[in-house]
Amino acid sequence: MNHAEELNKLIEIASHRADFQAAGFRSFNEEAPPALDASLKAGNLFFTTSVLGMEAISHVIEDQAINLGGNFTFYTGFQKFSRMLPQMERYKKLCQTGNPINIFGIPDISPWGEPNMHVITLAKVPTLDESSLAHNWFVVLNNPRFVSMALVANEQPRPKNSTRTTSKLLFRNFEGFWTYDQAVIDRVTGILDDYINLLNSGVAR
Repeated sequence: MNHAEELNKLIEIASHRADFQAAGFRSFNEEAPPALDASLKAGNLFFTTSVLGMEAISHVIEDQAINLGGNFTFYTGFQKFSRMLPQMERYKKLCQTGNPINIFGIPDISPWGEPNMHVITLAKVPTLDESSLAHNWFVVLNNPRFVSMALVANEQPRPKNSTRTTSKLLFRNFEGFWTYDQAVIDRVTGILDDYINLLNSGVAR
């Protein structure tokens, strides 16, 4: 199972379409799965929304990190680095916190340089029918000593007979979950850190 599939299995569990024991994950902690299963199935976590909805939730997490202070780790999946440009000022403020800011995306442009911004390159865009972190939109603030929060979603394939609207903000839809639960966030950051470690060793792509 690749890293995108692992994130998408968490989304399936949150939607009540799967359970953790049947999901086939690599195990980081044998005691974690039951807790994760219960946490992911808790109410008010799962959603389906457009780009506008995703941006609204993302900004809540980003604003919390900017105003938080202290030590935290931050992860963002932009799909493509060019999609960072409208958020440049916001992410410059995030970088000013001095905490590690991990940015995942396809390198269609070169991101601006920041000492503590870590650029994690994804492969070129596959089709929406293939599992790839390039199709996942995630924003994760990890600060176990104070407050952690995460948004994890997957872009949905469009029906073949669908009519394209004039705005991609409304045409593109995402399915995912939003959580404050540290057990779930630990799982998400474990998946992302594993990808980073494998990329650094030349294995992930």
